[in-house]
Amino acid sequence: MDKGDKLHQIEAMVARVLQTGVALSVCTLLVGWAISLTTHFESFSGDQYRSQFLDLEAEFPRTLQTLGQGLASGSGRAVMVLGLVVLMLTPLLRVFASLIVFVVQRDRIYFLLTALVLVLLGVSLVMGNTH
Repeated sequence: MDKGDKLHQIEAMVARVLQTGVALSVCTLLVGWAISLTTHFESFSGDQYRSQFLDLEAEFPRTLQTLGQGLASGSGRAVMVLGLVVLMLTPLLRVFASLIVFVVQRDRIYFLLTALVLVLLGVSLVMGNTH
C-alpha cells in the first residue's frame, strides 16, 4: 500500500468519526424530541401547552448529575441535552482519533501538535464549565 492510499484511508476514518458523531447526535435529539412530544401530548392546546412544553424556566439538565437523573427518569429534555453533548464531543473525538493515528504512524511532530490541540480543547472545556 502506497503512502497516498494510506493517507486516504486515514482521512476516511476521521471523516467517519465526524459523520457518526453527527448522525448519533441527530438521532438522539429526535428521540428526545419525540419523548417530549409524547409526554406532553395531552397539553397541546392553549396556555397549558405553552407553560409545560415550552416553559423555558422548567428544570433543564445543566450538570452531568442532573443529566443522568433526567435520563434515568426518561426526560425528553435530558435526552435532547445528551444529543447536544454528543454533538459537542464529536470534534474532540475527531482530534483523539487523529492522535491515535499519529501514534500508530509514529509521526512525532503531528502527534505533539495534535496532543497540544487536545490539551487546549480540554482546558477550554474545563474553563467553560467554571464560568
